[in-house]
Amino acid sequence: MKRKLGCLFTLTVILCLISCASTSVVKENGIIKTYDDKGQLLEENFESYGFKKIYENNTAVVKIYKNDKLEFTGYKLISTNEIYAIKNFQHDFSIKLDIPDAYVVIAKTVIGPMAAVIIPANKAQAVYQKAQGEIEYIYIRSYPQWIQENVLKNADKVSLDKSKSDELEKIAKKSLDEGFNSYLHMNDYAMNDEEFYICRIKIVPANIVLNWTSKGKMISPVNLTAGGYGGAMAYEAYWNEYVDGVFRVYYPNGSVIQDDPVKWLASRKDAFIKITNFLNVKWTFGPIKYYVFNDKQQGAQMGFQLGFANPYAGAVYTTHDQTPGHELAHVIAYRINGGLRIWSGVANEGLSTLLDQSGRNYHLLAKYMIEKQIAFPKLLGDNFRQNKYGYWLGASFVKYLIDTYGIETFKKFFAQEKYDEKEAFKQFYVKSGVDLIKEWTAFLKDTDFGKLTDKEEKALKMMGD
Repeated sequence: MKRKLGCLFTLTVILCLISCASTSVVKENGIIKTYDDKGQLLEENFESYGFKKIYENNTAVVKIYKNDKLEFTGYKLISTNEIYAIKNFQHDFSIKLDIPDAYVVIAKTVIGPMAAVIIPANKAQAVYQKAQGEIEYIYIRSYPQWIQENVLKNADKVSLDKSKSDELEKIAKKSLDEGFNSYLHMNDYAMNDEEFYICRIKIVPANIVLNWTSKGKMISPVNLTAGGYGGAMAYEAYWNEYVDGVFRVYYPNGSVIQDDPVKWLASRKDAFIKITNFLNVKWTFGPIKYYVFNDKQQGAQMGFQLGFANPYAGAVYTTHDQTPGHELAHVIAYRINGGLRIWSGVANEGLSTLLDQSGRNYHLLAKYMIEKQIAFPKLLGDNFRQNKYGYWLGASFVKYLIDTYGIETFKKFFAQEKYDEKEAFKQFYVKSGVDLIKEWTAFLKDTDFGKLTDKEEKALKMMGD
């Protein structure tokens, strides 16, 4: 018996070695990817963000884990060659649809149909505020049961001549290429969530796509012709607008700021003056645009993870209650030296957090958190993104660099395209980042910043500490 167990153990080890040898691991753009011996992708590990994707069934299925907890399972859309005919398609996607005759091109997954592209057989008129034209297609992505009950229940599978089927499949492919990403739908994968579905209505010749989700029940327009970042051009055309000097504020009907955008913008205008003076940046770069959402959930319904800035476009995508200076600081700092920025999380986010105009004392917060061992001063490289309190600690660290070595040295360090953070610290500070972190923590330890105020207490409570 012992001999048999020994042989079994040996065989298990051999099989393990064979299995281990059949995979390869590479790091591409900060993502750790695992492939099998045939080059098939098995796993993507986004270490900096704490999540990973595990692919199964020849990538037909993807499982997404956040901090080792399964968040979603996605199914690849692998077939778009089944065509149906449907009559009197009706549905209310915040725009009531009533199409007498249409074709439906189905995209399947391993668990069934999860995308349907409805193409009117004849011209179907559509009006959405200033957008007028015809419906080119209605793209729906959902779970199989919903598509069966709401689309295919009254549809009949048809066989068309090759030219017509090619025409319909071309439109269907276009609808997939113009696909919509959100936290539940990624590229050509559909997430199996029976509480959620999306619809995209394409209007031509305006080339406007109207995005709608079952959770948001709110239209988010995207102008495919004008382009822009995150549908910006469409928001400008179809949302409310308030203009004051260099500022353009866009917000939807029902917005929290709708009754008084002047009051909302006042703190941003004040932040603009303080940040440009601090960085000695003279603003001559066109308008600064705010796209204001009520909360992060509303942003997620439209495919955004708020808040963030697109410094090149001078654009800020924000909740109404985000600190007035953080994203604005990204926009202004981008202009220190013609759009050059170091590839460094602690430098970029530390500076913007320092200038967020929240009134928090980040030295005080950093000292408190380090002494209480709530946070640890790991801020360099990938450690920054993995640090729950990286933004706050980074703000303190950046303030120390500026106060100790001067704003001009920091600006030179910041406004250049060094990918290697370690090399940049040595070039501009003649010290390693590790040594500078040690200097900063020693400074915090030896300095009395007083007691936490209500602002710091509130911030800690918000983070759950």
